Amino acid sequence: ILGHAPDVIVHAVREAAPHGLHVGIHNPHQEGLARLLVEAAPGMEQVIFANSGTEAILYAIRAARACTGETKIGLFDGCYHSVHDTVLCATHRSSPREAPVAFPRSFLDVRERGFV
Repeated sequence: ILGHAPDVIVHAVREAAPHGLHVGIHNPHQEGLARLLVEAAPGMEQVIFANSGTEAILYAIRAARACTGETKIGLFDGCYHSVHDTVLCATHRSSPREAPVAFPRSFLDVRERGFV
């Protein structure tokens, strides 16, 4: 979004580096960012930070299930939804549209390459 190594980002990283670079724990700056996000997005009351897209997807699934009481989730066939087993699947191309057969994505990759 900001380009490759823009000066403002490089400067901010150099300023922050002496205080530690571990991103897996919460830090005081997250509260300020969370407040800005809540103010900028009407209807958003809480923010949670994740270390990866996979972790964010798992949080989203957990929140959706808690709010709706549903246990099933929808996925877009042929799309990437992270590497977690819950969402790492697709439908087999030869299955009928009205009764799709789901397979783990990794199994499809192996099968389509002729290894199975």
